Amino acid sequence: MAKADHKKRESHHHQPITSQGYRLKLHIKPLPGFPRRGKFTSVEELDAYFKEHKLTCLLCGRHYVQLGNHISQGHKISMDEYKEQFGLPWTYGLMGNACRKKFSSYLKKRRAAGKIPPTPSKDHIDKLIKSSRKRRPLVEAYRNDSRCRVLKFHGREKEWSGEDYEEFLRRIQSGRTPSEVGRDPDMPGVREFWKRLKAEPGFRNRYERAWKTLPYSVHVRANKLDENFQRDVVFLRRKGIALGIIAETLGVNMASVRGTWHKLKKQGKLAREDLALERKRRRVA
Repeated sequence: MAKADHKKRESHHHQPITSQGYRLKLHIKPLPGFPRRGKFTSVEELDAYFKEHKLTCLLCGRHYVQLGNHISQGHKISMDEYKEQFGLPWTYGLMGNACRKKFSSYLKKRRAAGKIPPTPSKDHIDKLIKSSRKRRPLVEAYRNDSRCRVLKFHGREKEWSGEDYEEFLRRIQSGRTPSEVGRDPDMPGVREFWKRLKAEPGFRNRYERAWKTLPYSVHVRANKLDENFQRDVVFLRRKGIALGIIAETLGVNMASVRGTWHKLKKQGKLAREDLALERKRRRVA
């Protein structure tokens, strides 16, 4: 009997201790209804979860002012794994509403006292910019909220169908740019159109073929003059045609032709004979 009591005390002694001095059980039995199944799917659900004074552990159902130690020591998972499992925003701290307000007030007092600079340092801003390049994708709740706001802006209740994107492509083929079509109230936004192109290679190939058949005047409005335009400018320029006449021939403004010519010159893509002709025309002028 004494031996059994000794083993019990020994196992209790090796249980992990939190920073507040509480011992955590190595295996926490979840309460009825937990762990939660699925992820948060709406911003309203997230607001309701984070507004409480104590946050509910979605794995076992117990309540804590701060979930960090409980999750890492009690459930043996990281906070990022916890957020990934339940669709919680990556930038949200796992603490109750009162604790967040208290921490925010503490930072404001330190900033007012001059212990924290009023604005981030340049090194800190550079660090944030660098980290944003590897930004993790939005959680499901925010994706759904963004989708609903876009549909509401266009006066729709259902998501865009394949026929909507086919109509989008037909309007581009009529001589309009994607940005112009994306501003139509009955069409998806241009960002949604780019996402569709990325998701469906076949649809993207059809768009690219259709775009190449459009006149240069449409390409200028979209600021997407390609190598074909550059080749035509160089071809006509070698025939001794002035830039103004080239612009009129190709159906674009003078600035587009002049900008393309000087861009090719700066990049070193003009042949020696092109540069020689250019100098000769300047001397004649």
